[in-house]
Amino acid sequence: MHLPDSILSVLHGPFLMDSAAMQGFLMQVAQVLTGKVKAEDLADKTQAGSRFPHHAYTPHAAALGTMGYNTLDDVPAGSIAVHVVSGVMLPGDTWFGLGTKSIGQAITTADAHPNIAGHVGVFNTPGGSTMGLEDFAATISNTNKPFVGYVQQACSAGVWSICGADTIVLAGRTAMMGSIGTKAEFMDFSGYFETMGIKQVSVKATKSVNKNKSFDDALAGNPEPLRQEILDPLNEVFL
Repeated sequence: MHLPDSILSVLHGPFLMDSAAMQGFLMQVAQVLTGKVKAEDLADKTQAGSRFPHHAYTPHAAALGTMGYNTLDDVPAGSIAVHVVSGVMLPGDTWFGLGTKSIGQAITTADAHPNIAGHVGVFNTPGGSTMGLEDFAATISNTNKPFVGYVQQACSAGVWSICGADTIVLAGRTAMMGSIGTKAEFMDFSGYFETMGIKQVSVKATKSVNKNKSFDDALAGNPEPLRQEILDPLNEVFL
């Protein structure tokens, strides 16, 4: 069975994400695990993105708004590249849209093109995976041309990313930006597997007694090793 990147990301890696949005996201994981939704069906919904790979705002044609272009060579000189970060942030492209890797590549490409005078990043995200996040944030902060972050919602991982912008503009009084901090939530599937007649057996190598110990301790009711070894160091990088 092929699991889409969104499911693999939430099962395998840390997330920096608004808690309310995370609850909805976890429902998709539960639907796959219980067979209510097939993973291959989700994979089939993976978006190729817009039919135009590049979007830009051209000052002398402001009435037309953001326009799509097949190549940056087609974009009028002096235009502003528009990059949209929407939904749950994931490293790879999914049915949610482009992943941070693809968006970062688009930013780098536009930054090097003579027709582009600057960037606008439109953020409407509750946050997402930490995988590739530091590289994505660095891409924004290291642009040679001005980068303006326009925020409808930028929570957690979204805050980390947009803080590298030269200027941040909130969409209005209902815009949301924040949810700073690091929290771990992971699922204990042992009870679920037991209902299916599956017993998990874990065997560690003789010299690997500490492998995954912080997670094992948390499952056993002792969260302190996970807090000290994983969450606190990640939080220091975040803040």
